[in-house]
Amino acid sequence: MRTFLFLFFFGGLCSGLSAQIFGPVAVPVAQRPEGGTYRSFLAVEASGGLNLVTRRSILRSRFEADGVTPGLGWQAGLQAIFFPESEVGLLLGFEAVRDRGTINNYTKTFSGNPFTSTPAADPIRSRVGDVIIKEFWLRSRLGLQFNLGKLRAETAFQVSSLLGGSQQYDYVQTTTALFDQFTDRIVPLETPVVRTGSRNLIAAAARGGYGGLYVSLRYPLQPRLYVGISYEQGWHFDSSAVNQEWRQRRSRAGLGLTYELFRLARK
Repeated sequence: MRTFLFLFFFGGLCSGLSAQIFGPVAVPVAQRPEGGTYRSFLAVEASGGLNLVTRRSILRSRFEADGVTPGLGWQAGLQAIFFPESEVGLLLGFEAVRDRGTINNYTKTFSGNPFTSTPAADPIRSRVGDVIIKEFWLRSRLGLQFNLGKLRAETAFQVSSLLGGSQQYDYVQTTTALFDQFTDRIVPLETPVVRTGSRNLIAAAARGGYGGLYVSLRYPLQPRLYVGISYEQGWHFDSSAVNQEWRQRRSRAGLGLTYELFRLARK
């Protein structure tokens, strides 16, 4: 809610500025009126492209996996660059991001005593399967833009907030023994019990997110159109993340286009 209120406030601010300066002061990109010198102080850009989940590793030590198979996702958003003609400018961006991928051989083990969290040397029950990732995020970025000749580099701190989606865990569960809580003993089964199951690791009411570092490099195809690559490394700052299965160590790579919609200038 705070993010959307900020977007609303930011949009109103830009509308107010444009109402004050449009006319003799607002000029198209790279245009200067005769008899005056104007310098852009704000550029607004739209971006879109594809992304790949490059890392999803498990935070909880009792769970294991064999890495992630990336799936093709997308991203689209807007960003504002303050003082875009300077060597260093300030950027503020918001993007909708769709993540897709598969965590391979996600394995959960259960100890002999169901009331303890420490796995036994020989677990009495285990689940093995793949986790299908289909997540939808809002990514907010605040950082710096560097003009390096034709190239533009960006580095920013980002916060990603979960809007929805799923991590569908389809597994095969094998039970080799039972725990007798009255005698505090493990009772082996002559024939292991095997069954299949499925659950969404992201609960219906779950909301959360993570922070991280975002970097990108862009090159102009035309004066207002750029192609670029980006990389994001995510971090969890709260200790509760380790207790939620769907919150993993993560990174994401992107490829996309950025188009400058307009600039605002002042004399």
